[in-house]
Amino acid sequence: MHPLKRKIAIVREGKFPPEEYDSYIKVVVSSMNNLPEEAKLPPIRPHITVVDSVEEAREMVDEGDIDMIIFVSSEMVGEANNFRRRFPDLTIIVLGGDPDT
Repeated sequence: MHPLKRKIAIVREGKFPPEEYDSYIKVVVSSMNNLPEEAKLPPIRPHITVVDSVEEAREMVDEGDIDMIIFVSSEMVGEANNFRRRFPDLTIIVLGGDPDT
């Protein structure tokens, strides 16, 4: 099992207007910040940055500022695949579903 990455970018872009993802993102951030201690190997508090676009996330990766990207829309699968090809060591998660559910 891999330890939770320390520098995470959550991309607030997808099918819906960015602000519609805010409550969904709050749940994701809260969940990551409140993992039980036994799930944190080693115990860390991740540094999470919410970005409004793929371009912002790409700049952060290019600068070495993050090691995990979370897309909050399944509409971003193509972008996730682009990141995977360009940055094979980057951890990428794509969450799907309507932000209101």
